[in-house]
Amino acid sequence: MLEEKYKFGPRVFLVPPPCAFPRAPTAVLEEHATLVDRAREWLVFAMGETLAHPLFPSVMASTIERHADGSIERDLVDRAYRWRLDDFHGLRRELKAAPEEEDAFPIVVLSPDAVSLQLVRIDSRARSKVPRLSVARRDVIVEPRRQQHWESGAWTLTRWSYPGEDAEARYGWTRTPDPPRDEDDVVERVARFYEPRIDRLVRHWLGLGAEIDDLLVFLCSMECCGDNVACLERRKAVSEVAEYPTIARAIGEDRRRDRVPVFVKTESYEGLYWLSVSQDGTAALDPSPALVAKETKLVDPNDTWRFERIDWSREPTPRGTAIDETFYRLIRSSDAEIDAAIAMAHFDPATERRRGPGLRESVVVAMSERLGELPGGDR
Repeated sequence: MLEEKYKFGPRVFLVPPPCAFPRAPTAVLEEHATLVDRAREWLVFAMGETLAHPLFPSVMASTIERHADGSIERDLVDRAYRWRLDDFHGLRRELKAAPEEEDAFPIVVLSPDAVSLQLVRIDSRARSKVPRLSVARRDVIVEPRRQQHWESGAWTLTRWSYPGEDAEARYGWTRTPDPPRDEDDVVERVARFYEPRIDRLVRHWLGLGAEIDDLLVFLCSMECCGDNVACLERRKAVSEVAEYPTIARAIGEDRRRDRVPVFVKTESYEGLYWLSVSQDGTAALDPSPALVAKETKLVDPNDTWRFERIDWSREPTPRGTAIDETFYRLIRSSDAEIDAAIAMAHFDPATERRRGPGLRESVVVAMSERLGELPGGDR
C-alpha cells in the first residue's frame, strides 16, 4: 500500500485525502441503512459487555458486508482494521483518527457497490433488560467500492466508478502527504492534526471549573489501535509519563499557570508540547515540541535531540503509457487549461463538470490520443 514505504507507519496524516465523490445512489444508501437496522440485535449482543471498557470506543469497530451472492457477514474488529479497507482513503482516515464522538460506535458497511461508515449508540439507561441501539449518524463516509490508486510524483491518482446510468469509470487526484522528515516531525504533525480537538477538550474542562495547571492532554497515535485523545488530571497522569523521565521532569518542574502539557505518544517516540491558554480562553500549541524522547525507561536528557536523520527525497515516478503522461500534465494544469483540454478532445467542459466530480474515462482516453496538444509538456 501507499504508506508501507514510510518508516513511521500508516498514520492518519499519511493517508491521502479521498477524491471528491458524488452522492451515492439512493438505493445504495437505503440498502446500507437496512443492513444496519437488521443487525441491531447482533450489534447489541456484540457491543453490550465491551462498551463498559473506557478504551472501547477508540479501538473497536464492526463490519457488516453483503456479498454479491446475497450472503451477509458480520464481524467485530479493532478500529485499525485494514483488511480490504486500504483502498478507501476517507474511511481509513476516519477510522484511524481519534473518535470525535466517544460514545458512538463505528460500523463499516460494505456492499458490492459502495462502502460507508455509520455511527450507533447503545442506550444502557433504557428501562428494559435489553439495551436499545440508536443510530447516531448515518453515512459519515460513503465511497465507491470500486477504487484503484497509484502515485504520480507527489500526487495520488484514483480510478473509481459507481453503478447506475452513468457507471463509466472516472479519474481524480489528490496531493500525496509528504512523509515525515524525522521523529520530531512525526510528533509535530500528530499534534497539529489534533490541535482543534485538543483546544475543544481543554475548553470543555475549563468550562467545568478545572484549573489550567491541573490538566494534561494525552494524545496516543498507534498503528495497532488507531488514535486517542483524552484530557486527564495532571496528578493522575503521572504513570503515563513516568517511563520517560526527561518529559516527566519537564512537566513536574513547570510552574506556569497559563499552559497545559500535551503528551504525544507513538510506538517508538514520545513528545511534549505546551498548549498556551490566553486570558480570553483562546489556546494554541507552541510552534515546536518542547521535547522528543526515545521509548526507553532510561533517557539521557543530553541525548534528547540526537537522532539519525533520514533522507526522505522522493524519486520521480516513471511515466510510461499515454494515460500516465496525460495525468502528469493534467494535475499540473489550471482549471482553465483542463477545460481547454476537454474541449480539444471534442467534449463540452460545462457538460462534463455538471455530470459530477472527476474526469470520465472516455474523456481521458480522448485526451491521451491528442497528447502532443495538451498543456504542460515542458514542465
